[in-house]
Amino acid sequence: MSVTASVEDRVGWITLDRPPANSYDPAFLEELDAAIGEVADIGVAVAVVRSASPKFFSAGADVKGFLRRSATDNLAMVRRAHQVLDRFAAEAPVFIAAIGGHALGGGYEIALACDLRVAAEGGYRIGLPEVTLGLLPGTGGTSPPTRPTGSGWSTAWSPPATSSAPSPSWPPASPSARRSPSPPSSARSTTGWTVRSPTACRQSSSSSPRCSPPRTPARAWRRSPRSGRPSTPAAEEDGMARTQVKDLDDQVELSPRAQALLRSAYRVITRQGSHRLSLQDVADEAGVSKGMVLYYFKTKENLFLTTMRYALERTGARIRERIAGVDDPHQVIAALIDAIFIDPERNRDFFLLYIDLMEHAARVPSFSRLSTLATEIINGLYEEVIRDGVARGGLAVDDPVAAAAAMRAQIDGTFLAWLLEADWKASHARYKAQCLQSLLRLLGAQQAGGAARATRRPKESKRP
Repeated sequence: MSVTASVEDRVGWITLDRPPANSYDPAFLEELDAAIGEVADIGVAVAVVRSASPKFFSAGADVKGFLRRSATDNLAMVRRAHQVLDRFAAEAPVFIAAIGGHALGGGYEIALACDLRVAAEGGYRIGLPEVTLGLLPGTGGTSPPTRPTGSGWSTAWSPPATSSAPSPSWPPASPSARRSPSPPSSARSTTGWTVRSPTACRQSSSSSPRCSPPRTPARAWRRSPRSGRPSTPAAEEDGMARTQVKDLDDQVELSPRAQALLRSAYRVITRQGSHRLSLQDVADEAGVSKGMVLYYFKTKENLFLTTMRYALERTGARIRERIAGVDDPHQVIAALIDAIFIDPERNRDFFLLYIDLMEHAARVPSFSRLSTLATEIINGLYEEVIRDGVARGGLAVDDPVAAAAAMRAQIDGTFLAWLLEADWKASHARYKAQCLQSLLRLLGAQQAGGAARATRRPKESKRP
């Protein structure tokens, strides 16, 4: 195989091995796609894309293959390459390109598609030589370089089409193309070769400054969609020493950054659903890098679980606030319904997230804890309300646990029917009133309290 995937010490490894230069063709792309999916399905947090060749990371598309295929087939391959490289952003692991040889054209674009790039010292070249022939990079190479490196570096890697100079090697030859270096980091090792982490520029008397690639993740330097201010690694590290959400059962207070990420996840899930959600979508919504999302939540599963708990606990806190100090059980149920049916837009957003995650939990075994979580929080709150009402003598319930489950089914069913209404905004109040009356009957509240008896139908009041 030209591309293989493996896991060693909880790190995923994707190895490119198509001698002599790891040039890609349609079969190579399919194997790369399968390898990305394999390491993502295993659930590793980090995956390294490396080469088995000591000379080449990848030389890009197989030019001879282009000559053998039709124009239609070549266009289809380019489109497929875009789809495969997009998966580096869509999948949960942080993908790191370990560059130890020439990364040219489409090979460089593979590295750019990863979240981070680490380059070993050496005499190889990195760039887009096709522009010297008047050709545009076919897999997005004209735009990604400006994100991790800035326009100066990317211009130096891509010489003007009119230039006869060869593709520049690391570092760029032009002094104006240099960026401020990253701070020194310790050396790190990968299987088969040792690579130094990016270090500061070093000036020697006999050569131009030697710099390692900037450490900034490809998606870390972006403008926040809400504030308009740049989101930088320094800004993202604010609060990183605080709480990480390592496990759903961690009973700790979330840092402001983690809460902001949860709110972003909430908005993205309600807008596009969990099936099409990627961690990069959440990062884009929050204006941070994907690595920041992984820092706090570790896995996509944990992000979903924490987002569900966040949404449910907010609802539970609102319900408890509304019913606090209310003594009459009938009024408690009415206050509970008021706290649940807050307004059409917010109810729609929450319930779309709720049913989407519940459906996801039913289909994906690893997300089964979502159902358990919802039962613990929702049924537990309803049971608490019912037991208190029974103790006060206002509710006629023999089994509070079963009644809580039936109460949840009634509310969920009402919301589901309401969502199917064409004019869901106008019908919101009607469904709210219907749900209240159904719960009063279910819990026997109409047999307790004068306010409840006023809702009883005349024929029912004459029955023995």
